[in-house]
Amino acid sequence: MRLVARVALIAVLSVAVLATACGSAGSGPPPGGSKVTTPVPTSVPTTTAATTLDMTVTTTGDVAASGSFTWSLGTATSCAGWVAAGKSFDLELTAAAEPVGGMGFEMVVGIATPTYQGPGVYTIDHNGLLQTFDLGSHEFSLHGATLTVKADGSGSITFSDEPDVLGDIDSGAISWTCS
Repeated sequence: MRLVARVALIAVLSVAVLATACGSAGSGPPPGGSKVTTPVPTSVPTTTAATTLDMTVTTTGDVAASGSFTWSLGTATSCAGWVAAGKSFDLELTAAAEPVGGMGFEMVVGIATPTYQGPGVYTIDHNGLLQTFDLGSHEFSLHGATLTVKADGSGSITFSDEPDVLGDIDSGAISWTCS
């Protein structure tokens, strides 16, 4: 949106420069003998590339599975902006199809301000944090997991001996790169 405003401003300024430099009709070129021309943009970009996360999930234990998929954060933010300090950190996704060992995958991880201070390492301890992930019919609460957030938007969640609601115990990692 800011790019569109800048292009519009440049177009207005270009017309103003032309009008000032050329004077009124029939007055000839400005002093110095040459006519000033400034190109006016003919099209305005209307979309930008989506920010995406390339996700990798691996679990071991009672529910052993692995898989990878891509998740879109949309066009509203950059990777660095997504993880910047001064706001909450939110990662909520539902993977299409069944990308992890033939099972569906859903995850919600959120850290509210002031707990989230920007990129760094966080222990998920249920204080100011919303966290869960589902792998098929297995729901893990991620209590005691480690969340690592890097300034470039990449990160990971690692967990060990995590019981799910069915009593299965697993360890694993959920990692992502941002582009």
